[in-house]
Amino acid sequence: MDTSSQVRRRHRPGATLSGLASMRVELALGLITVVYTVCVFAVSSAVGLSEQVSLWLYSEAVFMVSFLVIFSAAILRVLYIMLALRPVRLTRFILADFRNFLCGEQRLLRALPVLLLFLVFISVFTSYKAMIPELQPFVWDETFIAWDRILHGGHDPWRLLQPLLGYPELSGALNVVYNAWFPAMFTVLYWQLFSLSRPQLRARFLLSFFLTWILLGSLVATLLSSAGPCFLEPLFGNNYYQPLMSYLQQAAQQAPVWALDTQAMLLRSHLGSESGLGAGISAMPSLHVATALLIALTCWGSGRWLRGFGLLFLLLILLGSVHLGWHYAVDGYLAIALTLPIWWGCGWLAQRLVPSSENFVQSSLKSHS
Repeated sequence: MDTSSQVRRRHRPGATLSGLASMRVELALGLITVVYTVCVFAVSSAVGLSEQVSLWLYSEAVFMVSFLVIFSAAILRVLYIMLALRPVRLTRFILADFRNFLCGEQRLLRALPVLLLFLVFISVFTSYKAMIPELQPFVWDETFIAWDRILHGGHDPWRLLQPLLGYPELSGALNVVYNAWFPAMFTVLYWQLFSLSRPQLRARFLLSFFLTWILLGSLVATLLSSAGPCFLEPLFGNNYYQPLMSYLQQAAQQAPVWALDTQAMLLRSHLGSESGLGAGISAMPSLHVATALLIALTCWGSGRWLRGFGLLFLLLILLGSVHLGWHYAVDGYLAIALTLPIWWGCGWLAQRLVPSSENFVQSSLKSHS
């Protein structure tokens, strides 16, 4: 059978059934974003900082990332068609494949509203994060240092890791993985935005993502306001982590340790009370670890290789958060402890927002594609 007919069969009229289903997940995410935005404006107005809240802080960045992700995915899809499917009429097949992917099952109708919500959400989130020290000063750092030592037999976690990771090349490599958190997050986010093959997983991830950033990155981060090891000395004159920071500075002479430049940028932004891309200092809980856990959980049921990638990525982000001076170990531990209930709760919610018939139809279509 010609592969072009396979595309037509895969996207027959019955395949649009899922697109006719209620957009309750998108409406729920819209409600969450609106409530969160209103709360941030109310809090910021109460302390005279409402001018620091921006709804479009990440507009250019999100559009640029969207272009890069979609362009990269399109290139990979074209290569797959050329090398694996090898249709007789290549150009016609590619055009039909792209048209059916974008227009079939109301994919754009489901994805674009969430993408716009995310743009507003992450802008408001960053605006609020920069305000946290104004709302609650950094008062928990010494407590978290003590908790780290209690949980690790009287030792600082970074010292326990140093025999394993204390080599410039390894530190540089770990920093590369740590910086890969951003592209990994956006990749999984766009994967779930545009993938409708498993609607309940999509709903679970998106709901967990928004709620984790709100509850952990805003609420808990305010209640447990802390700066983190790398900022102890410049902000408070506390040189407890000076040996770790000295090692990283020495390692940067032999390998790229980009964390130091990023930390310097965040410090300048904090001291200047600026709210810009990536602004804000907040250590507890670690949103890097929380998001890496969401990535791992999303990948868990998607095959052995993705499952292994998710677990390894989570482990490396947890280790990097400590070794690179960003976080206390307890920042990551609490992030994991709080993210898991959110994931479980959103799984329950996703089952009620996504009709079982929609999940069944999508699974049937996938099995017959």
